[in-house]
Amino acid sequence: MPKFDFCENLIGIPDEWKQTGGKNVKIALLDTGANLNHPALQHLNVSGRKFDVTLADFDVNTSIGDDPVPDTAPGSDLHGTQLLSILAANPPDDDGVKGIAPEAEYYII
Repeated sequence: MPKFDFCENLIGIPDEWKQTGGKNVKIALLDTGANLNHPALQHLNVSGRKFDVTLADFDVNTSIGDDPVPDTAPGSDLHGTQLLSILAANPPDDDGVKGIAPEAEYYII
């Protein structure tokens, strides 16, 4: 059992959310970057779901969603990583924080 489970500890989380873990839900995170090397977020490093719209040659019509995701933009304080931890963290060894919807399909933009 994780040291902290957002789904179990936040007041008002519907029982259905606790049961599904976000399965069959699609979530797009538009932020400054994310550290997908973190052990609890490695399951999000999926081909076809990472878009870096700041790239000079980015084209929404031709992007295949396989862009490298930066850890962070300068001065952003890892905000994207923090947000993903609340939403999607899924620690491999149950020794950390578990997010609200770790089973959802995430798109990192």
